[in-house]
Amino acid sequence: MMEKIFEEMVKDKIKLDQAVYNSRIDRYGKNYQIEKMEEVFEQMKRDQVVPNTVTYNCMIFGYSLNKLTEKVEKIFEEVMKSKLGPDRITFRILLSLIHI
Repeated sequence: MMEKIFEEMVKDKIKLDQAVYNSRIDRYGKNYQIEKMEEVFEQMKRDQVVPNTVTYNCMIFGYSLNKLTEKVEKIFEEVMKSKLGPDRITFRILLSLIHI
């Protein structure tokens, strides 16, 4: 269903913003579809939509839910190098990894 909506948006030339990409990234992460999550993240960058803190938090959460600790560390490093930096949600997600 989500992909059909997305395809319709593209077809109708609706501007795809951070919220659209973030909702797709979040959905794929929560559905254990990591490859799709990563594809959307890369597509976002190719489409010149700048990731925001929510984007990174969705990526971190998706990786942590799937117990991909190394990927969590890599994306967290990317957050730290960006102008955004982590927020309280980022740290809450990271703290949840302690229980994995």
